[in-house]
Amino acid sequence: MAAIDVSNLSLNAKEAQAFSEFVIENTFNSPELSSLNTVFTGVKMKSQVVFASQFGKTGLGAGSDCARVSSGAGSELTEKFWEPAGIEDTITLCQKDVNGLFKGYYNKIEDYKQNYEIEGSDEATFLSILTLESIKPAIERIVWLGDKSVAVATSGTSGIADTAELSGDTVYYEEIDGIWAQIFDGVGTGSTDISRYTIAENTGTTTSAQALAAGRGITILENTLQNADSRLRSDSNAQFYVSRSVFDNYVNSLVDKGATYDIAIMENGLQTVSYKGYKVINMETVWIGLNDFVDNTVNNAGYNPNRCILSTPQNLPVATLNEDDMSDVESFYEQLTRTNYLAYGFSIDAMVAKNEMISVAY
Repeated sequence: MAAIDVSNLSLNAKEAQAFSEFVIENTFNSPELSSLNTVFTGVKMKSQVVFASQFGKTGLGAGSDCARVSSGAGSELTEKFWEPAGIEDTITLCQKDVNGLFKGYYNKIEDYKQNYEIEGSDEATFLSILTLESIKPAIERIVWLGDKSVAVATSGTSGIADTAELSGDTVYYEEIDGIWAQIFDGVGTGSTDISRYTIAENTGTTTSAQALAAGRGITILENTLQNADSRLRSDSNAQFYVSRSVFDNYVNSLVDKGATYDIAIMENGLQTVSYKGYKVINMETVWIGLNDFVDNTVNNAGYNPNRCILSTPQNLPVATLNEDDMSDVESFYEQLTRTNYLAYGFSIDAMVAKNEMISVAY
């Protein structure tokens, strides 16, 4: 092997321009970054991410003469690509559509144009806050549950529940392949595939049959940990991301055993406990979109409702052109149509960077 093997790279795409942009294969540590995902900014369409493997074994016995010895070690470069999708929404309001008895606004107007233009009013501030607060769950839904192949469930396949409430909701998931879609695609039995522990309860044909028996949370965490690569197990940033069912089951086991434990609250409001020194994060509010999915329209049971991931924020990165776009709401009034507009837009992509740095159960 050459010292730098580029045979797996697409050199006709927008290539990574410097070695500082390469992601070197993890050994036993990496710096602490964000709580769930590392965020890369300034990422544009079809940007290459290069992964460099470690050299492997080096160090041979010296010869009996002056000739140098060589192990022939080399680093194999592999690649993935960021392909951020544009996400946006526009909220429109014609104030005349609001009931004139709405005192929260109409008791405060002072001139005729304010019957239509709400800029500078408490109502405008209220709508801006609602718009801004809708961005966070949109990001979480797309990053974790995005699926370019998402479809409406049928009698024989899983997908978005076929209900009037969720009619047309595939558009909220189909822009990128998120982390779970990449996990499903990467799980296998080969040495380079993502390791998986199968949660038997997920095959239940009713929601009650999918409930975890007492003590199963510990079993799920332990098997996910045992299946993990040594580099992941030894990473100080490794943590469990679990569904509420797994989290509650594990906590209940601790209660039943009389074990001492603490439920901590992260800065993002998520609950955590500890298992063998690894943080266990309750992802129920982040993965809330799972409630939109069913295994099929005959059973209408959950679609793999019990889930667990062991990985690191660095291995589950998110890319965007500008992180500030995710907290910026555009607001303006269009005089011709007498319509108030609130809008936002950002680009986003998510990645499971290295299969050896993730272990899953579902």
